[in-house]
Amino acid sequence: MSRPLAPDMVSVVLNHDARFLFPQGESYWSADVVPANYEPDIDWVLRRASGRPFAMLDAGANYGFWSILASSTPYGRHPTVAIEPSRVNFEWLIRNAIANRSRFQTLHRAVSDESGRRVMLYGKKHYGLSLRKDWHPSDIDQFEEVETITLEAHPSGLTLRTGARRHGHLERRSRPARDAHHGDRAGGGD
Repeated sequence: MSRPLAPDMVSVVLNHDARFLFPQGESYWSADVVPANYEPDIDWVLRRASGRPFAMLDAGANYGFWSILASSTPYGRHPTVAIEPSRVNFEWLIRNAIANRSRFQTLHRAVSDESGRRVMLYGKKHYGLSLRKDWHPSDIDQFEEVETITLEAHPSGLTLRTGARRHGHLERRSRPARDAHHGDRAGGGD
């Protein structure tokens, strides 16, 4: 079920514990596509893993669709950090985090092989942005600067423990990263 939340916003109920917001008239997202059959392979994996312990790093989270679901009750309420480089997308990501009781964290960064660099993010469409100029060469006239972070470098107050790439473990850090939005589940599960 979807309904306009404001004149420029649509709200779609994904499940009893998940709501997804996006701009009305959006060409990529629509109330018909979102709840029905969006990226079925990812949905299948998350549903199959719902009872297993894991934390999700949603790198390039866009508006946070998978972060919303992975942190929802039917998908196992997994600790989730949504990392998004685009300023405009990050604003929608924060809206979606708040609409879902701030149960996942958000971080405005570009994932790269080195943290702390300032890089250019190129592109005109919220779903086609890249750090590479050759990704969509006709879109390089639109860009913004963003700071980078590695997946190992404490995104939103979490850090990967040794062996995390094999085991998917996350642990809390006492000091959260800058530019992060922290929910009431910041840094971990229940």
